[in-house]
Amino acid sequence: MANKVGRPTKLTDKVLDDIVGILRLGLSERTAQEFVGVDHSTFERWKKREDNNFATTIKKAQAEARIKMIIFFSFKIKIMTSPIVIIK
Repeated sequence: MANKVGRPTKLTDKVLDDIVGILRLGLSERTAQEFVGVDHSTFERWKKREDNNFATTIKKAQAEARIKMIIFFSFKIKIMTSPIVIIK
């Protein structure tokens, strides 16, 4: 069995959880990269790896953020366009 050469990956469960949490807030990948302290090139390399589900996980987190924004703005627009009822 061949030994892996090089330093250990920075992609730990904690780092992935932090990235997912940031993306679920609707913040950018760049913000997530800065928060966890990894280079853009490292982040992009993680997205291209085939041996993990990093790319799928971050896409799902970004989709969740978009869904939350759509729901929020739909609700906000509904409230703003509803007639005002004054109760005496």
